[in-house]
Amino acid sequence: MNRFRFRLDRVRRVRALEEELARAAWREAEGAAAGAEAALGALVRERHAATLALRDRIADPRLQPLAVLAEQRGLEGLERALRAGRERARTLRFQAERARAAWSRRRVDVRALERWRERLFGEHLEREGRREARELDEAALLRSRRPGVRSGKGSGR
Repeated sequence: MNRFRFRLDRVRRVRALEEELARAAWREAEGAAAGAEAALGALVRERHAATLALRDRIADPRLQPLAVLAEQRGLEGLERALRAGRERARTLRFQAERARAAWSRRRVDVRALERWRERLFGEHLEREGRREARELDEAALLRSRRPGVRSGKGSGR
């Protein structure tokens, strides 16, 4: 049997490496986005707790204006951190989606080359099967033409 050789095998291997690198970049970007989203969730919970603490402080009959102002400033700082955190999470999520799209395109390229290789390999196997069948038919025909070989037909018995 002749050996199958896919002429674009080097290209396929390079594209597969590029796909792996793109997938690693996507996973890294996805991790950063998930981390920023988790940090944002923690800030939301912290703001909620600070809002409740401020309400309790204002509702206290022994109102302490300086303590209320301090908690308000703390809440304002949390609001600024939340705005920055939302922007960071949004940016990192956008980058993760771009990285996922790049990986997806690379994956499609590699899969296309692999399907092409499989199709060509199947065609190769069919050709080789036909070639081997022809060789076997020719060998059988040559054996049947040799003197002293019975054909099996009309032996008269």
